[in-house]
This record gives sequence, structure tokens and C-alpha cells, in this order.
Amino acid sequence: MRYLPALVAAGVVALAAGMFPTGSAAPLGGEVLPPSRIEQALFEYEVFQLPPRSGPTFLLKGADGNLWFSNIGRHQIARFDIVRRQLRTFRLHPTSQVLVMSNGPDGNVWYADHVGNDGVIASITPAGKITEFIMPRGRGAAGLGPGPDGNLWITEGGQQPHRPI
Repeated sequence: MRYLPALVAAGVVALAAGMFPTGSAAPLGGEVLPPSRIEQALFEYEVFQLPPRSGPTFLLKGADGNLWFSNIGRHQIARFDIVRRQLRTFRLHPTSQVLVMSNGPDGNVWYADHVGNDGVIASITPAGKITEFIMPRGRGAAGLGPGPDGNLWITEGGQQPHRPI
């Protein structure tokens, strides 16, 4: 059975497995469902409670196959292992607010973090090793993602895109 990830703002991670009248499994790999098929869908949810004061904001399927999300309520990056059904968290700075995440060309998860008034771009390996890079002019990234040249590209709001490192 294939699972469809969902992140609920109330502080839970839910994995949904769905069946359609045709008997096909709910999509996970990018298929866009027309509204007529969504209305006919039947979903079962498996809910995983997050710790108190959680504030999940961004959900990403990492290159390692796990679900990664930012937990701004607890200033963490979290990895949910789909196979083991285990949550592992990685502590960030006490003022961190991660709102943007992307898979990087190196297989790590990259994110933009606003630490106080400073902007930071960071990567985290599947094992949890975090490497931070201070943004020029102290600004945080408004967006980041893989570019057509195989590098990770960032934007600083209304500024031109930059390639880190």
C-alpha cells in the first residue's frame, strides 16, 4: 500500500493510504488528481502525535525517502522515518524559524533559517549533521531549490538569485 503524506497544523503527522473505486492506490509520486477523482476517494489515516508546543510548517519528502518538516514551535527540524514509524528531531537555535526547505543536489535537505535578525542557509544530512552558511547582508532566503545547472539556488526576496558556495 502506498502512503500519501499530510501535515496537520494541530501538531500531528498523518500518513494517508487511499483507495479509489478503480482499486488503484492513492498517488504519492506527483500525479495530480482531477476534482472528480478526489471526491470519489476513500482515505484511511494513521495519525502520529507530535510533542507539545509543536508547530509543523513545511513538509518535504527527502532524498532518503523519509518525511522532513520544520517544527517552528520547538525550533527543530524533524525527520519522520516512514518505514520504522519513528520521529527524530534535530535542535536548532532558540530563535530559529525555518519556513523554506528543499532537497539539495548533494542528497541533503537544505533550509532557510531566520535566526534572530540574521539569515542562515543550512543543510542537514540524513544522520542529522547541520552545516550553516551566513547569508550576505544578513538577509534570509525567501526561497531555495535545485537549479537547472545542478546547484542549489536561493532568492533573497526581491533580489537576484544567488548560488550558495
